[in-house]
Amino acid sequence: MADRTVSLRDAQGTEYRIVISEGRVTAGEVEFRFQQIDSATVWLRPADEMSARQTLAYTAASAGVHWVFVNGEVYRFDAEQTGGRRKRGVAAAGSLAAPMPATVRRIEAKPGQAVRRGDVLIVLEAMKMELPVRAPADGTIARVNCREGELVQPGQELAELQP
Repeated sequence: MADRTVSLRDAQGTEYRIVISEGRVTAGEVEFRFQQIDSATVWLRPADEMSARQTLAYTAASAGVHWVFVNGEVYRFDAEQTGGRRKRGVAAAGSLAAPMPATVRRIEAKPGQAVRRGDVLIVLEAMKMELPVRAPADGTIARVNCREGELVQPGQELAELQP
């Protein structure tokens, strides 16, 4: 496998250069060994700590947006190949849109309800994991655009938040 360099940008706009080579991933000064389990599952371990506990990471991608699920946390990145043009994701950073195909498990917010940044508004389920959709800022729920049990698609607006 030839080395491959990928540029990842998180929701805050911070860019990370990732080098992927045979069994290793390097992000800045940090290097991990990895073992690919299947197309969406990877075991990660710090390269300099052979006895370190491995971490299971799940990945999913759609329309140039990548999600990484590690220890119950969800990380979203827009990706581009080095030298390529940046692909825009289907959902703007901090939006209340579905990040990937998922089932709506619970709706915690109601129209007219005041919410604080970080409050869980909706809980989705994808790949046997719960994905909380949190308020990106303080505001009031103007509208909820989904129902419990509904299958939602990437970029589908789940709720509207007014400042």
